Amino acid sequence: MRSRNYKAVKMILWWILIANFVVAIIKIGIGLAWKSQSVMADGIHSVSDGASNIVGLIGIWLASKPRDREHPYGHSKYEIVASLLIGIMLAVMSVRILTQAITSFSKPFDFTMDAGQVLLMVFTIVLNGVVAITEFRLGRKLNSTILVTDSLHTRGDLLISGAVLVGMLGIQAGLPGWVDGAMSILVAIAVLVSAWKIMKSCVDVLVDSNCIDSREVKNLLISIPGIYDVHQIRSRGKVPDVFIDLHVIVDPQKSVLCAHDLSHGVEAILKEHFGANTEVTIHVEPNDGRHGS
Repeated sequence: MRSRNYKAVKMILWWILIANFVVAIIKIGIGLAWKSQSVMADGIHSVSDGASNIVGLIGIWLASKPRDREHPYGHSKYEIVASLLIGIMLAVMSVRILTQAITSFSKPFDFTMDAGQVLLMVFTIVLNGVVAITEFRLGRKLNSTILVTDSLHTRGDLLISGAVLVGMLGIQAGLPGWVDGAMSILVAIAVLVSAWKIMKSCVDVLVDSNCIDSREVKNLLISIPGIYDVHQIRSRGKVPDVFIDLHVIVDPQKSVLCAHDLSHGVEAILKEHFGANTEVTIHVEPNDGRHGS
C-alpha cells in the first residue's frame, strides 16, 4: 500500500472510531434503561469496535514505515498482525458476552422501553450500516486489510443490533424474559464467527499460504513466445501486495540478454494482471530435458 493510502486509512479509522464510541454510548445507555443484558452486550461489543480501531491505527502507523536495512521487504505485515489482534479481541469478547448471557438466565427480568429508545436503537443500526458499507468500499479501493476486516466486524454489529432489537420488541409484546439471554448467546456466536474468519485470513498471510492459483499464473505465461514451460510457481502475501516466484523453461541457445528481456516481459504481464505492487522472482532454465513440471 502506498504511503498516501496509509494516510487515507488513518483518517478513515479516526472517523470510524468516533462513530463507534457514539454508538456504544447510545447502546449502553439504552441497555441500562431497559435493564437488558443483550443490549448491554451489544453496547460492550461496540466499545470493542472502538478498541479495534485503535489497534488498527497503531498497526497502520507501523506498516507505513519505509523499508530499512532490517526490513528489506517493508513493514506491511504489521497491518496483518493488527488485524489478527482484532480477531483475538473479538474471540475474547464473545466468551465474555456468552458468560453474561448464561448468568442472565438465573436473574429476574424486568424492563421498560419507550419509542424514543427504540428510535435510538434504529439510529445506531442505520449508522452501523452506513459505516460498514463505506468502510468496505474504501478498504477495497485502498487495498487495506484493516478496513476490510473492520467493515466485516461492523457488518456483524449491524446484524447483531437488529436481532437484539427484534428480541426486545418481542419481549415487550409478551414473549418470555429468557429471550433476552438467548439473544445475547446469538450475539456471542456471531462475534465468534467474525473472529474466526478474521484470524484465519490473517494467519494465512503470516504463514505464507498461496494467495494465487498457480494455474492462473501458468495460463498467463505459457503462451508467451520463447517459453516452453512454467513450473514451481509459488505466491504469498495478499492481492495486490503479492510476491511470486517461478521457474520458466526457455530455448538453451538463447543469450543471457534474451533471457533477461524475456524475464522482464514475464514480470510486466504479472504486474499488469495482479497489480503494480506485485514483486516477481524468475528463475530461467534451459529446455534440455532435465527441468520441467
